[in-house]
Amino acid sequence: MANAVEACNMIHLLNFSYNGINGISTLAHAKNTLGLSTDSEAHA
Repeated sequence: MANAVEACNMIHLLNFSYNGINGISTLAHAKNTLGLSTDSEAHA
């Protein structure tokens, strides 16, 4: 059986950043992109 690794013992790497310092997840970026697209289409 595998041992569980606690979150404090992991290195969390995010692959996208708006400011070069604080990263966001791929799903958060997709959510923001789809929301912007939906809002833009609603105002067109």
